Amino acid sequence: MEDVLRRLGNVESDVSELKTQVGSILATIPHLATKADVLDVKRDVADLRAEVAAGLGSVRSEMAAGLGSVRSEMAAEAGSVRNEMAAEAGSLRSEMGALRAEMTAQWGSLKSEMASGLGSVRSEIAAEAGSLRSEMGALRAEMTAQWGSLKSEMASGFGSVRAEMAAQYGSLRADMAVRETAFIKWIIGTVLTTAGLVFTIAKFVH
Repeated sequence: MEDVLRRLGNVESDVSELKTQVGSILATIPHLATKADVLDVKRDVADLRAEVAAGLGSVRSEMAAGLGSVRSEMAAEAGSVRNEMAAEAGSLRSEMGALRAEMTAQWGSLKSEMASGLGSVRSEIAAEAGSLRSEMGALRAEMTAQWGSLKSEMASGFGSVRAEMAAQYGSLRADMAVRETAFIKWIIGTVLTTAGLVFTIAKFVH
């Protein structure tokens, strides 16, 4: 393909040179003085056209051949790639089958281990539950005994407190009675003293 492109570039450069030459020839044609020169120029132009046509035909043939070769190579590469992909797909399928079988075996083993582990856990939980029930029964009996003792202590304590409160209340009432009597006596004495002073002041005033 690179050879074809290189040749095509050469042809393009030749064609550009030919165009330049034809342009210069066409520019000088109006200044020619004889018909013979004009005929020569026309003949040269015809020859150039023939050469250009031949060159383009050769380039087209080479390009067609190059494209055919490229297509053949691409078809061969595509076939090789397809074969490699098919081989890789087969290998991948085999690996996936082996992996699936291994996962199935591992899953069966895991199920067995989980079943045995759950059985052991259930046994341990049952044993712990039985032990916990026994401990709760003992704790309940102990709490019942403690509650009975606490009731007895609270009853005796409340009785003692009530007796002390009754004694304190009786003493307080007696003390208050004595204080009320003294206060009444003090009020009576104060009233009598005040009345005497008032009568004495009244006598001096009159």
